Amino acid sequence: MKERLASTVVMIRPAHFGFNPETEGSNTFQRRIAELSRGEVQEMALHEFDRFVAALKWAGVEVLVFDDSEVPETPDAIFPNNWFATHPNGPLLTFPLESPNRRGERRDDILDMLQKDYGYTLDRALEAGEGDAHFLEGTGSLVLDHKNKIAYAALSSRTHEASLQRYAKLSGYQPVAFSATGPQGEPIYHTNVILCLGPDFALIGADTIDKADKKRVLDRLKKTGKTVLKLTNEQVYQHFAGNMLCLASKSGQRLLVMSKAANLSLTAAQRKTIEEDFGCRIVSSAIPTIELLGGGSARCMIAEVFTPGKK
Repeated sequence: MKERLASTVVMIRPAHFGFNPETEGSNTFQRRIAELSRGEVQEMALHEFDRFVAALKWAGVEVLVFDDSEVPETPDAIFPNNWFATHPNGPLLTFPLESPNRRGERRDDILDMLQKDYGYTLDRALEAGEGDAHFLEGTGSLVLDHKNKIAYAALSSRTHEASLQRYAKLSGYQPVAFSATGPQGEPIYHTNVILCLGPDFALIGADTIDKADKKRVLDRLKKTGKTVLKLTNEQVYQHFAGNMLCLASKSGQRLLVMSKAANLSLTAAQRKTIEEDFGCRIVSSAIPTIELLGGGSARCMIAEVFTPGKK
């Protein structure tokens, strides 16, 4: 099977972006900005969001922008990849979310569009994990190798082994679970802040992975033909360099999407490898307010839409 890269994405333009106190216990990447009002934060987030969308469109990506709903207030709606995911020639799945105020992000209109316009069949069975505190937050918890049907998952309060196994049965993807730690020794809240996969490469914060698991994960990546580019802990923890996403333009150009902070953190050698060896055009945009208050970056803002059955 040839590796599939999405050239269409869903993004949610926020209505109430801000620091979410319900998620700070498990996400040490998010920070408060006490000196800014809610209105100022929202204005800054909208400016960053619109600029990011423009950068993606300029690079040749089709961006389906949905306005966030006014009610309920969902401060993290800008991160839609946590509640749904599409798969090439596979299911449309929704996921169990740890924070109660994030569950209101689920949108029937978006799910209906994906079924009607792209031919997907919806399965919401995983949402039942919320009742057992068995959370699995979409392609935040899962970094997917679609070619080899592998799901890499750093276990945390948001990525539970039981729901990971249920996902594997529904999707047919083989799970590769491991432990990884953040800057304060806490479990990494989402796998996609330390790992990004391309068709034939991986960028990984390898030193975040527990010693007992690191060799197994790296060997699995290499066994599936991935050239591994290692990121430093500083790049991951301070600049969201692991939170990248490989997409394709409508003309077929490989794109590696990241924030401006992540881009600036790359060394000249890393940038050369990405551009020349991996054949990726780097697409970046400044999203400092979103990164700081939301604790997520460019990849978190993008939900891929694969189009095998588009009518």
